[in-house]
Amino acid sequence: MLWVENTQEEKDKPAKAKPTEKPKVKEGFFIEFDYPDEVGETFTVKLDIVNNTDGIIYDINFINMITGELKLLHPPENVKFLEKGDKTSMEVKLKAMIAGSVG
Repeated sequence: MLWVENTQEEKDKPAKAKPTEKPKVKEGFFIEFDYPDEVGETFTVKLDIVNNTDGIIYDINFINMITGELKLLHPPENVKFLEKGDKTSMEVKLKAMIAGSVG
C-alpha cells in the first residue's frame, strides 16, 4: 500500500486588498494493489493523477506505508503542483520483499 499525499493551499483574493493565505491542508489517499508471488521480483505500478478539485494541488509525494513488504526502487518525481483539471502520469518501480498482496 502506498500513501499518496498532497497539500492544498487556497488564497482569498479580495478586491483592492492583498491576498490572504489560508493554512495548508494535507490530504491523501491509499493505493492498494496485488503484487508478485515471487519474493524479489520487481514490478511497476502506473499512476494517473487528475486534479478534479476547484483549486491547485501542491506537493504530491509518495510514501511506502508497508516497510518490509515492498522496496521502492525507482520513486516517481514529486509533483510540485497540478492546476485544476490537469493530469499527470507516472510510474513507481517496486520490489516484492514478501509474497502476496497488499490490502
